[in-house]
Amino acid sequence: MDCLDDSMWQLSDFRRSGRRIAPSQGIDPNLQDDFGWTALMLASRRSGAADIVDRLLQENRVDVHLRAKDGLNALIVASRYDEDRAVERLLRVDGIEVNAQDESGRTALMWAAYVGDRTSVELLLGHKEVQADMVDREGNSIAFLLLKWNTVLSHEFGTVMQDDERAKASYTGSDSMQVQSTWKADAYGPFA
Repeated sequence: MDCLDDSMWQLSDFRRSGRRIAPSQGIDPNLQDDFGWTALMLASRRSGAADIVDRLLQENRVDVHLRAKDGLNALIVASRYDEDRAVERLLRVDGIEVNAQDESGRTALMWAAYVGDRTSVELLLGHKEVQADMVDREGNSIAFLLLKWNTVLSHEFGTVMQDDERAKASYTGSDSMQVQSTWKADAYGPFA
């Protein structure tokens, strides 16, 4: 592990390292590791690191639009790792790319739905620029991801999605049929 990687891991996982590294200590917050991850991305995926996200965002030099090699940005990372406090802070940044897609075509909203993070889904749906009708590279909509991966959560979101025109627009009748056939195939194997 080189010095940059060591510094970024200590920054994002400060509790375990026992040492705090602040942006004021001269670390370039936009440096990327071999995978393209920045300190902001690493902090956005760590439980209990919302204060680090705050400190990094207070630095005018932090670029929230930087992407890792797999297309992830800090908002997608926070959504993918169920870190709703980081999602909330990142959504306050002017010009945040709320509809950015990773290499699989998934947005922060899709990842929040996939992992079952109700708070992040509600925060993202509340953002004025979110497009809830987008699909990933496999053609999966947010409604499909909610139904397939989070049956309990999809029932809880039923009211939210019915009341939100953008979310309603992302749901098509084929979503429920697609989910039913997927569940049937999962239950009975490839010969269903």
